[in-house]
Amino acid sequence: MALDPVILGFLKDGPQTGYQLKKRMDQSVANFWTISYGGLYPVLKKMAENGDIKENKQLSEKNRGTYYEITPAGKEKFARWLMDDYKQVVIKDEFLLKVFFSSDDELVHLLPQVKKRLREVESILEILDNLIQADKKKQVKNMTTGKRMTLHLGYEENMAEYNHIGQLKERIIELKGEKLKHESSKGV
Repeated sequence: MALDPVILGFLKDGPQTGYQLKKRMDQSVANFWTISYGGLYPVLKKMAENGDIKENKQLSEKNRGTYYEITPAGKEKFARWLMDDYKQVVIKDEFLLKVFFSSDDELVHLLPQVKKRLREVESILEILDNLIQADKKKQVKNMTTGKRMTLHLGYEENMAEYNHIGQLKERIIELKGEKLKHESSKGV
């Protein structure tokens, strides 16, 4: 899927700069859809050229920068996208491949990567939990049922991953202990 519908979806809430769009993506859909600044700005330029969005340059002290706004053509394009059937996404995760293909002996050497993954998931959980708490306090603008459901689903999926990776970490520590015990009994 192209990035266009993601941008149009956020711009339905009102004009935003590229920085604001990226920040909102990172704080909401990053669990299942990511984009870099380097990928965002060329898409914004193309969408403006196609008439899906328009650029408004702001030069006031408070609101410097280029703001992007959805056009009527962009709203139509977004509405068509919503009605199109979705395409199932296949997850490609190198970390999971490494875990899958590792023997128990090899798995012991993945402990630093397992710890890294736990930190990454913990960071995502913190962002999602902050959004959930802010929503409970009615501090989040434009929180729809769909956004709320997706937010909670993302939290639950990441919590499940966190728990499973935590169990993997504990198992690796056990394997490491067993390996050391076996080596010491052999006099290695």
